[in-house]
Amino acid sequence: MVNLTEAVAGAAVGYVEGATYPQILLSIARFLLARNDDKLCGLATIVAHLACEVAIERSLSDSFARAGIRSFEDAVADILNGYNLANDKVRNLYTSVTGDEIQEQPFWGNFIRSAKRRDDIIRKGLIVGRTDAEESVKTASDFLAHLTG
Repeated sequence: MVNLTEAVAGAAVGYVEGATYPQILLSIARFLLARNDDKLCGLATIVAHLACEVAIERSLSDSFARAGIRSFEDAVADILNGYNLANDKVRNLYTSVTGDEIQEQPFWGNFIRSAKRRDDIIRKGLIVGRTDAEESVKTASDFLAHLTG
């Protein structure tokens, strides 16, 4: 069994001053994959997607602030059911606010597949293999690179 403290400490070994929460979460997902324990593949997938959702929430918040409409942030949070861009309503809001047509990016198909996988892990107890988990972590990495690039 993986000790959460060990997982966080392991991810923190590569910690760089100024790392964002999404970067740290992605490091934790990579740490879980590096354990070479197939039982952790689903957890690595979930944590990788959490990194993406935290990044989107931060991006929307920053965009509202730049547009001088920070007051929208709480109202939007009350309406949304999370920050998963695989949800068309969330993605349409994100695109409208940021101008980023993220669905045109090369990683988008993999992201949608990975988001479905993550949902199936959480809702249906899907057991995923290493290859699928590696694809999810890679896709999350590409996703975050796009947001920060």
